[in-house]
Amino acid sequence: RDAQHERFPDLDDSGVRQQAWANVLLTSGSRVHGLVSFGWADPRDFDVADVALLQALADHLAAAVERARLTAANTELLSERTRVAETLQRSLLPAPLPEWPGVVMAAGYEPADVGTEVCGDFYDVFVATDGSLIVVIGDVAGRGVEAAGLTGMARHTLRALASDMSPEEALLRLNTQLVDRSRSGDQRLLTAAIVRLFQEDRGACAEIA
Repeated sequence: RDAQHERFPDLDDSGVRQQAWANVLLTSGSRVHGLVSFGWADPRDFDVADVALLQALADHLAAAVERARLTAANTELLSERTRVAETLQRSLLPAPLPEWPGVVMAAGYEPADVGTEVCGDFYDVFVATDGSLIVVIGDVAGRGVEAAGLTGMARHTLRALASDMSPEEALLRLNTQLVDRSRSGDQRLLTAAIVRLFQEDRGACAEIA
């Protein structure tokens, strides 16, 4: 303290009363997180055992800081992946349901579990060229980007095909396109159903494939 007063008199009013210090780096692998300072009110010397104990404490502190850093990074990454998955999932859903005489429509879409991967379920409802109502529901096996890509392709393809052809023919054409574009060893399965409703004098008739 006397040496401090002589060299740094401005620190007399700092409130610091320690007379011995040990400063140890907080390191985790090659990453330096900072510096930890241990202070004692009385002057002292440090032997090898003291240094080893202080280093062990610093290592524990560094490990705790690293765990907190990784937790924060993983939380941020998970949040971003969830946001991307939700955005992609919304892009796979159709526009608002159309109106069609004599039919009241509503749709609900809820994944079986909450996660960061896009699922392969899809549906679509639209009015065909001849005025009939087309309802499509399907499921692509698996999750992730590949399933999402196949889901989007299947929904848009069926919308284009079923507007001008029967449900059976639309599914046959879709199946042909999927087989033609599939890679060797790709066992991904797509299940789909199409309902076509068209008006009759006494109500409506359904054609299902």
